[in-house]
Amino acid sequence: MRFGQRVPLGIRCLTWLTFSTTLPWKLFATSCLRNVLAAWSAPSPRTLRPSSDLSGSCSRTRSMPPSSPSGPVPCCPSGSDTWMAGTPSSLLTSNTLTWALYHLSKSPEIQKALHEEVVGVVPAGQAPRHKDFAHMPLLKAVLKETLRLYPVVPINSRVIVEKEIEVGGFLFPKNTQFVLCHYVVSRDPSIFPEPESFQPHRWLKKSQPDTLGVQHPFGSVPFGYGVRACLGRRIAELEMQLLLARLMQQYQVVLAPETGEVKSVARIVLVPNKNVGLRFLQRPC
Repeated sequence: MRFGQRVPLGIRCLTWLTFSTTLPWKLFATSCLRNVLAAWSAPSPRTLRPSSDLSGSCSRTRSMPPSSPSGPVPCCPSGSDTWMAGTPSSLLTSNTLTWALYHLSKSPEIQKALHEEVVGVVPAGQAPRHKDFAHMPLLKAVLKETLRLYPVVPINSRVIVEKEIEVGGFLFPKNTQFVLCHYVVSRDPSIFPEPESFQPHRWLKKSQPDTLGVQHPFGSVPFGYGVRACLGRRIAELEMQLLLARLMQQYQVVLAPETGEVKSVARIVLVPNKNVGLRFLQRPC
């Protein structure tokens, strides 16, 4: 399908995208959004000056080429790359933890096992350290399972610009755009049995029967893969592990009765279709 080609109404509706700026949330048509991103991504002359002090090492200037090899080095940052790399990373922690706490509140036995694991490594009243998370496999499994069910970016695409490529016996010419739907792939029943259910133990090797074999390495790739993978993956994982561990140390999470069943909706990123009401009950010391 080429730009400008007439498409059904159902598809045209999907060409409206929610776009966040420093102003309140706005709705842009796809064509308008392209213009906004193009203007935002216009090269902005900057130079990096050598400095022993990290503060002020990047300064804006109107002179582009350096006068000597030891002078300022020009750089042209891309606004859209910064936005696409930074915004999903910040949303990832809040959205993923919301979904994780929602499912833990609906699965008391899993929450109980997670609490026992956390306090078994880090007693209540102490803050976990980075090395402690290596001894919390269920904590990591809960986050992996949450990201499998609710990848923050449910769909993205890439254009093959270098050469034609053959996939599954089909030849795709150069400049073909591939659309990747992570939401569908991570719910494939041939890869994940009972894909709609929340089962963190599927990520624990000791709980996997030998008959299941090795899990497909690309069955769930919520952070992407390769050179265009999420830049903030490591810090986002650490944030989620730290916050979830601290919550499990101190609170029992219960779903508010008025919340009911929560579904996911795509708003560029995957979000709950309504507010998720949770109650945090203080655990006895």
